[in-house]
Amino acid sequence: MTGPLGALPELSPTARRALVGCVLLAVADAIALVACAWSLSALLAAVVGGTAVGSWPVAFAVAVFLRALLGWAGRTVAARAAAGAKEDLRGRLLDAATRLGPEWIDERHPAELTALATNGLDALDDYFTRFLPALVGAAVVVPLVGLAILVADWRSAVVIAVTMPLIPVFAALIGRFTAGRVAGATDAAARLAGHLLELVRALPVLTAFGRA
Repeated sequence: MTGPLGALPELSPTARRALVGCVLLAVADAIALVACAWSLSALLAAVVGGTAVGSWPVAFAVAVFLRALLGWAGRTVAARAAAGAKEDLRGRLLDAATRLGPEWIDERHPAELTALATNGLDALDDYFTRFLPALVGAAVVVPLVGLAILVADWRSAVVIAVTMPLIPVFAALIGRFTAGRVAGATDAAARLAGHLLELVRALPVLTAFGRA
C-alpha cells in the first residue's frame, strides 16, 4: 500500500524537487498567515483601545500581499510538478510497451494504452494542483499556527487542542445523517424515474385507445 503521496517519491527528481518546494512554500505561507492574524489583531486592539495604530496597517497589507504571492508560487510549482510527473510516467509507459513488445500491446489494446498515456495521465493535474498542496498545507500550517497560538496564549491553545478532536466526530455524525437523507432522496428519484419510464413506454398504447 502507498501513502497519501502515492508513487510521488518514486517519480523524477523534478517532481521530488517540486514536492520540497511545496513544503517550503507552505511553511512560508504559514508564517505569513500568522503575521497576518497577528497584525490584524494588533490593529483592531489599537482601534478599539483608542491608541495609535502605528505601522500595523502596513504590516497587515504586506502579510496579505505575501500570502497572495505565495499562493501564486504554490500553484506554479504544483503545475510544474504535474508536468514533470506526467512526462516521467509517459516515458515509463512507452519504455515498458517497447520492452514487452507488440503482443503485449495487442493484449492490452492500443486504444486503452493511448487513453492511459493521454487523458489518464492528464488526470494527475488535480492531484498535484489541489490534493497535494492541501495535504502539505494541512501538515505544515496547522502545527505552526498551533505553535503561534501556544506562544501567544497557552489557555487558548489548550482549548483548541481539546475541541479539535471533536471536529471529525461531528463530521462523521453529519455524514451519516446526510447519507441517510441522500439515500432516501435517491431511492425516491429512482422510483419516480421508473414510474415515468413506464408511462412513456405505455404512451403508444394509451394513444391508440384515446387515453393519452
